[in-house]
Amino acid sequence: MTAGTSEYAVELRGLRKEFGSLVAVEDLDLNIGHNEFVSLLGPSGCGKTTTLRMVAAFVTPTAGGVYINGRLMNDVPPYARNCGMVFQNYALFPHLKAWDNVAYGLKVRKGIPKDEITRRMETTFDLVRMTGWETHYPKQLSGGQQQRIALARALIIEPSVLLLDEPLSNLDAKLRAEMRSEIRTLVKSLGITTMFVTHDQEEAMVMADRIVVMNQGRVEQIGTAEDIYERPETVFVATFVGTTNLFHDAEVAGSAGNGRYAVTTDDGLRLEGMRKAGQGAPTGTVALSIRPERIDIARSDQADASWDSSSPYSLTGKVAFKEYIGPVIRYRVAVGNADRVILVDQQNRDVSELGVDDEARLHWSPQSALIVAADASPPPSAEE
Repeated sequence: MTAGTSEYAVELRGLRKEFGSLVAVEDLDLNIGHNEFVSLLGPSGCGKTTTLRMVAAFVTPTAGGVYINGRLMNDVPPYARNCGMVFQNYALFPHLKAWDNVAYGLKVRKGIPKDEITRRMETTFDLVRMTGWETHYPKQLSGGQQQRIALARALIIEPSVLLLDEPLSNLDAKLRAEMRSEIRTLVKSLGITTMFVTHDQEEAMVMADRIVVMNQGRVEQIGTAEDIYERPETVFVATFVGTTNLFHDAEVAGSAGNGRYAVTTDDGLRLEGMRKAGQGAPTGTVALSIRPERIDIARSDQADASWDSSSPYSLTGKVAFKEYIGPVIRYRVAVGNADRVILVDQQNRDVSELGVDDEARLHWSPQSALIVAADASPPPSAEE
């Protein structure tokens, strides 16, 4: 079935995978449009790779269905799904030269004329900028070159869906940044629907049209990079994607008007926050999330008069630590009874010579404080 005959390129309907008593993926629903680039993002063990492998037919679903271009694929073997896959370790054949590694997928598909194979091969090597390296063995190639050959092998079959399982994780930081841009540009130009698995939030945000944040086999939130970062719906999303100041166990005290709600934190602070549009009024116990870069800081004796300490958008504390992080200066400010530390990120410039032990005033806009669903889970780490 060709692209365009179904509304979606990939549909996952009630997808579930159990390994004994372990539920690796729990009732996942996801629709991916034609030529859409979607990233599955989450920590190790969240179910993202298992989901990808169910699409590729390397893992059989316990329940639910995988549809590609409207066709149910549960009983269709890997070679008949027309999915190209790039593995984390590239999985190149060490005894085959680059040309033969890439050509392998075409040669096992019977009936493709030799001249057509040659045409596709030359075009694909040019696409991934590996022309001239056809006779080299994998061990003679750098990590970035091996990655390009693995990508070429996936593209040569002209797949309906491209599946990428953390293909950049073995590269150094600079090369990884270069390759993520190249991959997105390439697959977008070819019009290939792409599913990309990563635990690296920056990769997901830079490359994907939409991000699917997963945790313990479940989807926490689906949205654009901006939506996921600026408007997280849960504590997990707020803490996994980026850095945030999180006020746990805050009790909703009522509406403050204009979409704002008053909350009282567990250490007695009275603040206000916004609720993401469409989520309805919050009740009971929630959490309040404020990104460090959304907070302004100044010495108390130099703070703007509008930064009233009684405001639900201001706090007073003492600078406990000051970190130089290149383009950013990060302040750690102890507030309240000093048990709570607020992170503040400011561009690397002189901010009134604020230093350690100075009394500081913090201030943020009403839109910068977001009420998210309470979550008993500890803040996750983005590290595998």
